[in-house]
Amino acid sequence: MIEIVVSLGGRDYRAVGGLTWVNLSTLEPGSIGREAPSAGSAKLPLRALRKVLGQRNIRVGVCLQDAAEPANWMLGYLPRPPREAYSAMVWMALSNPRERILYVQQQESGVTWVAATDQGRIGLSTEVDALVTGDQALRTAIDGLLEHWTSEEVPFRVVLNLRNRITTPMLERAIQRGMASTGTLADLVCVPPPSAARLQRLLPLPLGNALILAAAGIASLYLAGDWYLQSRQRQADLDEAQRQLLDAAGIRVDATHQQQRDVIAQEAAVLQALEADTATVSPQDVVIACANLVSRLIKTATGWQLTELDCAADGRSATANYRLPLSAGQTGGNNSTLSTLGTDASLRYFADYQKATATIALDSGKARSALTRDRLPATDHWIRTLGERMQNLRSAAPGLLATITPAETRSVTYQIPSDPAVERTTGPQSATVAAERSYLEGRVVLGGVGPSLLAGINLRERNLSLQKLTISPDGTSWNWNVELKYVCRP
Repeated sequence: MIEIVVSLGGRDYRAVGGLTWVNLSTLEPGSIGREAPSAGSAKLPLRALRKVLGQRNIRVGVCLQDAAEPANWMLGYLPRPPREAYSAMVWMALSNPRERILYVQQQESGVTWVAATDQGRIGLSTEVDALVTGDQALRTAIDGLLEHWTSEEVPFRVVLNLRNRITTPMLERAIQRGMASTGTLADLVCVPPPSAARLQRLLPLPLGNALILAAAGIASLYLAGDWYLQSRQRQADLDEAQRQLLDAAGIRVDATHQQQRDVIAQEAAVLQALEADTATVSPQDVVIACANLVSRLIKTATGWQLTELDCAADGRSATANYRLPLSAGQTGGNNSTLSTLGTDASLRYFADYQKATATIALDSGKARSALTRDRLPATDHWIRTLGERMQNLRSAAPGLLATITPAETRSVTYQIPSDPAVERTTGPQSATVAAERSYLEGRVVLGGVGPSLLAGINLRERNLSLQKLTISPDGTSWNWNVELKYVCRP
């Protein structure tokens, strides 16, 4: 076990790594971590499960439900963990629901914590929440996991917190591709920690304050759990077979637990929306890359007239629009001369041969890490500061046009968690995240003339993302328009 202090939002949170993880659907009374029981084997009564935990002195742990397979629950446990702590694995998993994360942290003692989550889930493998001793064992663990991930088309990220440099072939490849970087656990988790990440007591407490650990396993078993031991089960809308299984396992899913799951689902959806809005390339980097491209295209003799350059919001490409001037006979413009743009330009000619487009790859740098809701600037302060900056730019360049729209609640849709104790008769149900759990968004539209003014607006705020950029060169004079999205907290 390792303890990590995570400082976020002006507070210190205690996180614990190195838990032992098992799949509850494969748990048997005689052995924790054995293979799944064969079809037709006896199901696990709740009292037998409690006996197993008691024999192993397992009193504190945490459960995480697999969002993809609601019947699958993972149990992480420790014999004697610290009080008021969170599972670092569950915290990291719920904070990164859309990508795979590998986090490696070396301790002063020489042991290395290797943690891996899979799109908000935890899977059983040697690399999950593991404490590794020795450089060779660490290299083997990293390479084995990255080799598996690289073979699948699922985005992943590697964050390294190392005291001594470790190199492996797969890790070097990830670094070269921009998929690995240095950082800490604080860079991977949201604040505050989800309630589901808090370590809970697994065995009964005095005076009836008991916490539940529920499990059952065979293919037809539909597992549901609650953090508290209950004496009765809710049986509405279940067929007789489901009723028997839930009765035997002693499981009840009450309204409080459903509310907790709904809150977690909303928080996860907001994190996904924030990733889409803030894990973007800096708008200023795209502006500079596009301005440099325009300068290069103007200097390239093609016999065609460059009328406009549209830069993609992700900063990966730009489309140049050309027209063939009436003086093409004198300038020598034709289809073949436009090919002087190079092999990296994808050309398309229109039927009348008077217009053409060239799509060109653009290198605007790497995307920034996503912001969490607590790291967004306050709306009033942000709009006031931006307005003052635009006013100062107008004083220096009266031709600048700037419009800032009022902030509105960002509409975020999430999937309502199904109640495991109720048989579903329809497909997944969606709803809109409550306004108090979401954040605000607005638009900034800028326009002006000249490359100097375009470069001088300096759009590097992390809560800004580019939506549209067009540049219309007219000799040495440029007309340009920029549209951005900003996100803030109330």
